[in-house]
Amino acid sequence: MNAPSSLTGQVVVGRYRIVRQLGRGGMGAVYEAIQLSMNRPVAMKLIHPTLAEDEELVARFHREMQVTSSIVHPNTVSVLDFGATETGQLFLVMELLDGRSLAAVLRDEGALPLRRIVHIGKQVLRALAAAHHEGIVHRDLKPENVMLQDRFDERDAVKVLDFGIARVLEPGANAPAMTMEGTLLGTPGYMSPEQATGKPVGPASDLYSFGVLLYQMATGGLPYSGTTIQELLVKQVTEPPRPPSAIAPGKVAPQLEALILALLQKDPAARPSSAAAVQTRLEACLDPAPVPGLDPSFPAGPGGGTVILDGHTPTVNLPSASGGPAPTGTAVVAPQPSTRPKQSVATGPGRPSSATGPGRPGSVTGPSTGPKPAPHDDLEDEPAPSESDAAPAPVPARPRGGSPWPLVAGGVVVLLVAGGATLGWMTWTRQKQRAAAAAEARAKLDALLAASGEPAAPEVCRARAAEEVVPLLAAMPALAPADGAAPGDGALAALAELETVAAARPEAPEVWTLVARGRLYAKEDTAGALEAARTAARLCPNSAAAQHLRALAARDRGELEEAKASFQRAAAADASWAAPPKALGLLLLKERDFRGASAALGQALQRRPEDLGARLGRAQARFLSGDLEGAREDAQEATRASADRAEGWLLLGHVLAREKRFEEALTAFCEAKRRGSAEAAKLCTSD
Repeated sequence: MNAPSSLTGQVVVGRYRIVRQLGRGGMGAVYEAIQLSMNRPVAMKLIHPTLAEDEELVARFHREMQVTSSIVHPNTVSVLDFGATETGQLFLVMELLDGRSLAAVLRDEGALPLRRIVHIGKQVLRALAAAHHEGIVHRDLKPENVMLQDRFDERDAVKVLDFGIARVLEPGANAPAMTMEGTLLGTPGYMSPEQATGKPVGPASDLYSFGVLLYQMATGGLPYSGTTIQELLVKQVTEPPRPPSAIAPGKVAPQLEALILALLQKDPAARPSSAAAVQTRLEACLDPAPVPGLDPSFPAGPGGGTVILDGHTPTVNLPSASGGPAPTGTAVVAPQPSTRPKQSVATGPGRPSSATGPGRPGSVTGPSTGPKPAPHDDLEDEPAPSESDAAPAPVPARPRGGSPWPLVAGGVVVLLVAGGATLGWMTWTRQKQRAAAAAEARAKLDALLAASGEPAAPEVCRARAAEEVVPLLAAMPALAPADGAAPGDGALAALAELETVAAARPEAPEVWTLVARGRLYAKEDTAGALEAARTAARLCPNSAAAQHLRALAARDRGELEEAKASFQRAAAADASWAAPPKALGLLLLKERDFRGASAALGQALQRRPEDLGARLGRAQARFLSGDLEGAREDAQEATRASADRAEGWLLLGHVLAREKRFEEALTAFCEAKRRGSAEAAKLCTSD
C-alpha cells in the first residue's frame, strides 16, 4: 500500500523521507522511510494527530519512549528516535524489519511443532527479561507484536515490538475513565486477570500473556473465547483454562502443558518467578525425560465470581480471603500504576536500587534486579518537596523585652540577638560557602571535560551538590586525562573513592559515567564497566558520554547489537561529537556492512573533517563496496592531510589498480614503500 500523496516523498523533521505506508492501526500509521543522515531504511510510526491534543498523553509518550529506548537486546526492535513533527504530530522511528508476524504464521500454519515453539518462545522470553531488567512491562504481548525473520542461517529470529506503547494510552491519575472509552490497555485475549480488573501489573502480567502465546502456538487456539469483550474478560478472571491437551489431544508435551498452566495461574505470585525461570523450564520441554517436581496439574486459582455489567464497563466481584465478596473493581479502563522505578526530570528513569552488583562483592555495578520502587509515572504525581521547596515558616509576632527578632534577608530567616549572630546566621554562612565551593568545582570539572574532548552531561543531569562534584573533580585527572594517556597508578585509588560515592549517591548519572570510564580503562573490567554505563544511560538517556561508554563496553564484551544501538544514541545526543559515529563505522566495517560503515564514517567526517582514521576507514568501506570514485577521493585527501603516513598511499594504490590506472597505482605503492609499508614493498617494482 502506498502512502497518501500528501506524505509520499515528504521529509519529516528534516531527517526522514517518507517512502510508502506499511500499515495502519488504532494509534496511527506506519511508514517505510529513509533516514537521510545514514541513507538507511527505517520504520516510522506517525501517531494519530488527535492524540497530540492531550498534553498529558504527549508527556507520557516522551517519558515512555525515552525509557523504552533504553532496552537494547537482539530480540527487541531498536527504537532509534522519537519526538514531534513540525505540526506537533508524535512520531516513533524503529529499525525496519523484513519478516512475518507470529500472528501471520499461526493463521497460515496453525499449531507449531514443539522444537519451533521452544525456539521462538525462548527468544521472546529473552526480550521480556531485558525489558523487566529495565523496569519495563510490555502490557500488550501478542502474536502481532512478535516478528519472525530468517537471518543468515537462523530461521525464526525473533524481534518483539511495541514496548511501552500500551502505557501511552493509559489514563492519568486525574483523567476520568470516560475519556478512554472504547480503548483497552492491552488485547483482551492475552490480558492477565490483574490487568483485566484494573489492578497494578508487573512482570508476572507479561508472563501470563506469554502463557497465552504458548497455548496458542501449541494448540492453534486461545484458552478463552467469548462473544463480547466483557464475557472474555470475565472468563480470564474467573474460569480455569481448559488444558491444552484437551484442545489438541496427543500433540502437547506434558512438560509444556505443565508450564502453560503454571503461567496461566490467576494469582501473579503463583506463576513462575521470572522470564529466565520460564526459559529454563521451556528448554527442558525438549528433554523427553520428565523433570522431577513438575506436576501437569495445577489448582485452578480463584473462581466462581459474580459478574455485574455496568453500562459498557464490566465489573467483577471476586471472593475475598474471608469468603465474602470482594469490592467491585473496574475491568477495562481503571488506571494501572506502573512497576517501573520512579522517574524525575533531573535524573531520568530507572534509578539503581542496590549499591552492589552481581559478581563484584563490595563494589558498585548498578541497580539490582530486585523489587522496584513505588510507581511515579503520572504528571500529577509530584515528588516530595525538598527543603528549598517547602513553604516558609510563618513569621511570629514581634517579641517583647529584647527577645530575638526575625530578620528576613534574601529569602533566608536569620535570628539576631544582642551581641552577635545566632546559630542560624552561622548555618547560613556555611551554606553559602559550600554553594560557592561547589560552583567553583563545577566550573573546573567542566573545563576538564572540555579538555578531554568528552561532551558534558545534559543540564538536567549535571551534578550540583558538592558531595558529587568534588569527588568527580578529584577523580577526573586520573580516570580521564586530558591528553588521552593511559591512567596512572592513582587510577585504582581514584576509582575506589568514586565507587564509594556511587554507593552513597546511586542516582547521580555523572558519577556512574566516570565509574564506567574508570572500570573500562583503569582496570579493564568490561563487565563492571558495562553495568555502570548502563546505569548512567538509564539515569540520563540523552548523555552522549554515558551512551558512548556503554557502547564501548558492550563492544568489548561482544554485545554488538547493544554496542551499535548505543553508538547511534550517543551520536544523536551530541551532533558535534565525532567519536561515536566513527566507532560505529569502524565496527560496521569489521562486520562487512560497507554501506552502513561508509554512512557512519561520513557522519564522523562531517563533525571532524581532519580525522585521518575516519577518512581511511571510509575510503576502505567505499573501496570494498565498489564505490571506487569515492574511495579514491578519500585516499587522496588522506595523502594530502598526512603525506608522511603510508596508509593513505597504499590504499590509493589499490584503488587506482582496481581502476586499471596502473602507472599511477605504481607511483602510489612506491610512495607507501618509502614511508615504511611492508605490503607496498612487494607491489613497488620500479625502485
